[in-house]
Amino acid sequence: MSGALRTRLWALALLGCGFSAGAVEPLTISRLQLRASEADTYSFTESLYHRFEGGTYFLQIYDNEKDPQADSDHERFEFFLGKPLDERVGWVLREQKWSSAQPISSVGVQLELGKLPFTADLLRRMNAGSFVQVFAKNRSELLGNWEVLHYYQLKTPLGLPLEIRGNNIYYHRQEGDLWNLWLDAIHPVHRHWDLYLRWNYLSEADPLLGREGNTTSLGVRFNF
Repeated sequence: MSGALRTRLWALALLGCGFSAGAVEPLTISRLQLRASEADTYSFTESLYHRFEGGTYFLQIYDNEKDPQADSDHERFEFFLGKPLDERVGWVLREQKWSSAQPISSVGVQLELGKLPFTADLLRRMNAGSFVQVFAKNRSELLGNWEVLHYYQLKTPLGLPLEIRGNNIYYHRQEGDLWNLWLDAIHPVHRHWDLYLRWNYLSEADPLLGREGNTTSLGVRFNF
C-alpha cells in the first residue's frame, strides 16, 4: 500500500466518523497488564480504547516483552480505527509496528457474529460475544498479505467467577500459514484490578511473534 493510498484511506475514515449506524453511548477503557511466563519472559501491556457517540472507535496498544535469556526487549505498537456500517458489519484500519521491523498498514472489515441469524442465539445462550476481522496488508514479507482475526468473550462460563477472552489469528503467508492463539482466564478481584492466566500457542517460531509452541503466563490487570 502506497503512502498516498494510505493517506486517502485515513481521510475517508475520518470523514466517515460523522455517519452513525445507530445510537451508541461513548465509552473509555484503559488498562495496564503485567505478567510472567513459564518461559522466564516478562511482559508489560498498556491499552486505551475509546468509543465515540455514533460508534466510531480507536484502540491503542503498547506491549513490551523482556527475555532475560536472550537479553532482549520485544516491543509492539498497534493502533486501530473503526466504525460500524450497521449492526453487523463495519470497517477497520490498523497500523502495527514491531521494534525490529517496518510498520504494517492494514485495511479490513469486521463482522459481528452476535448479530448474525445463525450465530446470535447460540452466543446469547452462552453469554458470549464474538467478532471476526479480515485484513489486507501492505507488507506480505512480514506476516503475509492477509489475515483473519477471531475474537471471543465469555462471561462466567459454567457459572465460574471468570471471564474468558481470546483471539484466534490466522496469517496467510507464502512460506506457510501461521496460527497464533491466545486465551485469558480472568478472575476479578476488585473493580480496579484482576488476576489472569494466559495461554498462548504459536504454530511456528516467528521473529515478530515469538517462540513456537505453548506458553502459559500469570498476570495482573489494572482497570481505569
